[in-house]
Amino acid sequence: MSALSRVARFILLVNAAAAGGCAHYSIPATQLETPEARGALGAGRLELIGVQMGTDLSAQPSRPAPDPETGEVQGLELPLSTPHYAFGFTMGISKRVDVGVRLEPYSPLLLRAKYQYAGVSEQEVRQGNLSAAVSGAAGVMMSADAQFFAAHLGGPVGYRFAANHLVSVSPFLSVASISGPRLPAAAGADTLSASRFGMALGYQYTLQGLITRAELVRSWGSAGEPSIGGLFAGGMLGIAF
Repeated sequence: MSALSRVARFILLVNAAAAGGCAHYSIPATQLETPEARGALGAGRLELIGVQMGTDLSAQPSRPAPDPETGEVQGLELPLSTPHYAFGFTMGISKRVDVGVRLEPYSPLLLRAKYQYAGVSEQEVRQGNLSAAVSGAAGVMMSADAQFFAAHLGGPVGYRFAANHLVSVSPFLSVASISGPRLPAAAGADTLSASRFGMALGYQYTLQGLITRAELVRSWGSAGEPSIGGLFAGGMLGIAF
C-alpha cells in the first residue's frame, strides 16, 4: 500500500468515526493560521494542542433579552459551542506552499492549503519580516443520516516585530451546509446553510521549534435566520520541524 493510500485510508477512517458519533455540528470561528509558509519541502508543523471556539449549529436558537434602555427586541442567536480540542498538521511541498489537515470534534476533517505570496518563510525568519498568504480549507463529514460540508478562506498578513514574535490579522470567510437532520435553526427544512465572515487577530511566539499561538476573532454571520456572529478566542501549542 502506497503512502498516499495510507493517508487517504486514515482520513476516511477518522471522518467515519467522527460522523458515527456526532450529535452536534459545529462551525469554528478561530482560524489558528499564520501568514508564513514552512519554507521547504518536508518541513512541517504539528499543532499538538489546539483550543477552538465556534458555534453549535445543532442547538436550539434563543432570543436575547430586550435592550433594557430602548426595549428593542433582538434577533435569534445560536449559542457558542463548548471550547474543544483541535489537532493540526501542515507540511511544505515547496518554498511557498504548505498542505495539511485539521481534526476537531463536531466538524469535518479539513484538508488545508496555504500559499505565501509576500515575505520570507519560517525557515528564514528575521525581525521586520512582513508576510502575506492566502489560505483555504474544506472537508465533508458523512454518516448514514447526515452530510456536513465546511470550507474556509482566509488572507493572513503578519509582521515580525522581533525574530521570535509574529503578530497577524486575517480577514476570513467560512461557509457550511448540513443536510439530513432537521436542525432547530433550519425551521423545519432538512438542509441548514451557514456563512460567517470576520477578522482574526493573532500573536505567535516561537523558541527552538516550540510554537505558541493565541487568537481573538470578531465575526458576523447567520445559519438560516439565527445569528452566529460574536467574539471568539483560541490558542495552539505545537512544534515545528
